[in-house]
Amino acid sequence: FQDGPIAEAGVNGCHHEDLLAIVIHRLQGFQNGAYACWENAAALEELEKALNLLNSRTVERERRGVKGTSAI
Repeated sequence: FQDGPIAEAGVNGCHHEDLLAIVIHRLQGFQNGAYACWENAAALEELEKALNLLNSRTVERERRGVKGTSAI
């Protein structure tokens, strides 16, 4: 995982958004094949919501000029 803000520590790990994108991609593959089921579909929907929320947080931090810093 990323250790410290990128602006201060540089890129040194992955972010939560990266992991969510990986799991979303994997479940989409399951849903397009023999492993499709309602549980995967429901999990996929919730993971997509989570990713959208985190992306919204990033946009808001950019708007406030604090993205990449420790500022709250």
